[in-house]
This record gives sequence, structure tokens and C-alpha cells, in this order.
Amino acid sequence: MADQMIYFGKLSLLYENGFVRYIRSGENEIVRNIYFALRDNNWTTAPFVRSDERISVTPKYFEITYTATNVVEGTEVFRWRVKITGNDSGEVDFAVDGECLAPYNRNRAGICVLHPVRDTRDKPLHITRPDGSRYETKFPSAISPYQPFFEIRKMTWPVVGDAWAELQFEGDIFETEDQRNWADFSFKTYSTPLAVPYPVMLKPGDKVNQRVRLSLINGDSLAAPDVSEDLEVTIDESDSKPFPKIGADYELNNGALSSLKELHFDHLRIELDLSSSWKDKLEAGLREAENVSAKPFIHLVMDSASEFKEFASMDHLMAISPTNRKANVDILLTSISIDKKIGAGFISYFTELNRNRFDYSKLGFVIYPVTPQAHLSDVHTAIENLPAQKDQLESGKHFVDGKKIHVGPVSLLSSVPDRVAAGWMLGSIKYLSEGGADRITMFDTNYYLSNPTVYNTLLALVKLSPTKVISSSCNEPLAITSLVIESPGGRHLVLANHTSSRKFVTVHDKLYPLSEYEVKFIPLQ
Repeated sequence: MADQMIYFGKLSLLYENGFVRYIRSGENEIVRNIYFALRDNNWTTAPFVRSDERISVTPKYFEITYTATNVVEGTEVFRWRVKITGNDSGEVDFAVDGECLAPYNRNRAGICVLHPVRDTRDKPLHITRPDGSRYETKFPSAISPYQPFFEIRKMTWPVVGDAWAELQFEGDIFETEDQRNWADFSFKTYSTPLAVPYPVMLKPGDKVNQRVRLSLINGDSLAAPDVSEDLEVTIDESDSKPFPKIGADYELNNGALSSLKELHFDHLRIELDLSSSWKDKLEAGLREAENVSAKPFIHLVMDSASEFKEFASMDHLMAISPTNRKANVDILLTSISIDKKIGAGFISYFTELNRNRFDYSKLGFVIYPVTPQAHLSDVHTAIENLPAQKDQLESGKHFVDGKKIHVGPVSLLSSVPDRVAAGWMLGSIKYLSEGGADRITMFDTNYYLSNPTVYNTLLALVKLSPTKVISSSCNEPLAITSLVIESPGGRHLVLANHTSSRKFVTVHDKLYPLSEYEVKFIPLQ
């Protein structure tokens, strides 16, 4: 069935595809998502189909029940019976009763809770362990390389004023990771600690029974659900940064890329894995870089310094990464003659850069990629994770010794529709710009050729020749992204509507309408 907004007491939530999203009081988001997942030994999430879904909603109470069956390669491997309830006192109960149907090698099976970063960052947190003891901590501001919280049975934190939220967990031991490492704008509390050996082979008849309950303390002081949708953008004149250089990632294709020349890419990133055949791709990439009038940015993926010899005399901007993301990049840096044109990093996630810090003194920059769909692939997740890109840059600046930061490639699953992807790209450029990225490799060349709205949106932006970005924010970032740029022709506001409905946005006391998924360029005085 379609998404359904549910209002109960002082709270509201979105029920979508079997999961609970955006539990809120007014503009305060309390929980971002409650869901369950079955993940295999490669951390691939098993898809499921729902049946027997029943939804009952009254002004004081709601109840949702359904059966979910994980189907992998045509085989039913696991079945979940799910019950979700809520009432006007601010309680939400999410329970799963699962049973294995066929042998399955799992890394995780059970409930996950996502906490919104914007509404929890730096807030105090009280945690009760399974043995009843307690400890006090806080949600991290900078991105924590490893799990910030362990041994969780109960979590309690302030929402606003004297109102607090409390989550109780049953059925396993839970812990929390900082998902901004993977470009998710949330903290995730999940079941079965990673210290417990995995994978585990589940056998038919094995059970997973878990439950999480949200309740409020002093909930009467909270604001009622906000249904007005008053959207407003605020511009912070005190915070501006140079606009970054934007390029694309080269992918082999069936024709020349000369049609992309008008996008004025700064660079064309050519990734070469030196452990495999690479010369044909290099030659084609250099040719296409010339076709689009972009600098070749050669990114070498290698295991040893000996593989580097053939590139030692090349005069192109370059980056290096170890093939094994766990490898120590120091080995490569100490074995290779480095100059200030060369950078280093990892080709998986910001996580690896955050956990495997190295000597940056010989480098001109560090580099890491971004994708917003490392854990969940739906469109809501892609949009809600946009602000994490700014957090990654700001956290990275704390440990890269003042080096420039290049972000790329930035990628998005092809399942995201073209119009939605255009707004997402605008949001990515906004947060990376405001975070201080020096260079962005945005999407691959084939992506622009197959997504005309994405192409035209970037074209409209580069035609303005932006030189500076001014920080701005919307009170509802899940709905609207704002980008404020300065260029020789003046200042422009760019608004992106991430929703399927018409919106009205107030900026400097002026009201601007936006149709569904529209990106609008507005000259500012």
C-alpha cells in the first residue's frame, strides 16, 4: 500500500513498506526509522515480500500487523510476523517474531533503530546495560570511527524542554554505530554486537524474537504534530566558502563524450586497477578527457609500490589507494616518491579514512567516495542522508592536517528516478560545498548521458560560473534543499523540492512555489 502518515497524541510518523519512519513532535524528530533486516555473510540485505497486512488507526491508537517473507534466489529463507502499535500517550511498540525456513548464513537478523543526527547531536544520553547498571554519555558531534555505545538495554535522551524519549530493547544485546561513516545521516542501534563471531548459519526452525518500545517522559510538554508545512530557508551571511571544482568519473561507453563538453568539467577521473589490464582504459580515458576539455585525474588502485613504476613520469593529477581497504596506506606512501600533486585515500567509504589514518605530510590532498545508499536503497534514504556529506568533511578536517579534501566519485543507484536524482545532486553539491570540499567527482559520464534532468540541472548551475557558496538551511531538509551561490553575474538561490507534492518556500519574506521534484534557480538582490 502507499505511504501513510499516522497522528497519535503529540506524535506523528510515516508508515512505509512495513517500517516506521520519522517519529516526530512538531519539528523535533525523535526516531528516524525502526525496521528489521536479514543480512547475509557479505552484508547484503535480503529482500522480503509482505502479506496479510492489516492497518487500524483511530485518534487514540493504531495497530499494524503483517507477515514478511525473505525470498533469496526464489527460496523462502526466513519469515517474520510483525506487530506495530502506538497510542496517544506517545508509545510506539515494534515487535518481530521470526523463524528460519531454510539454511541461511547471516551476519545480522533483527531490529535496527536509526536516530536523527540533527536532533540528537551532542545531547546527553543515559544507557542502561542488560545487567541493570547505567552509564552516561552523549551522542557524538564529530563522526566516531567505531561504535560509540555498547551493551544497550535502554536509552534515554532529551527531546526538547523537559521532555525525554526512552527506547527499551528486548531479545538481544544492542549497540550503536555512527552511520555517517557510510554517508548515512543517522546513528544506528542494532542487535547482536559485532564482537560476537559472525557469520552464523541459521537452520530451519531457528527463532529471532525482538522488540523495541519508544515511550515519552513528560511528553505532555511536547508540541502537537505540525501539519502546516510552513517551509522557510534561512541564509547565514557569516559562513561562506569557495565553490569547489566539479568533474566526472570516466566509464567506458560506446561513443565519444563530446556532448558533455558544455558541462565544463574540471577533471575526468580515470580509475585504474594496476593489478589487472588497464592500458586500454587509460588511453580511452585520456582521449575522452581531451574531448570534454577536462584535466585527466588518474586514480591508481594498487597493492605495491612496484606497480607504480610505469606511472612515475606521468604529469597528471593523481590519487592512490590500496586495493585492500584494510591495508596500511603508509606502506605505499613511504615507498613512492610523492609530490604535492598526489593525494591518497580509500575507494570504499569515509569509514576507512576515519579508521585508518596515515601520514599526510607528503600529500596535496586526501580523497574518499560517497554513496547515500550503503544500507538502504529507497529514495527517502537517499534524500535524508544528504547532510551527512557535510559532516564527513567537517570531521575529516580534524585529522587530515590541513590538507585539501577531494570527494569522489559521488554515486547514486540507477533506481532513483531522473527528476529525483537532479534534486539529490543539487543537495550533494550544496553540502559538499558548505563543508569545504576542494574538488568533487560527481557521478560517472554514462549517468549524465542517461539522465537528461540531471544533465540540464548541472548545466544550469555551471552556466552561472559560481565562485562562492553561502551557507543556508531549510527548517524541513527532508523536503527542501537550498543552495546559495555567488558568481560574477550576482547571487542566486537554488531550491530543490524532494517531494511528490507542490511546496511553497519562504525566503527573505518572499514566497516561492515549487512543483513536485522541481529544481528552481532564483536571482537574489
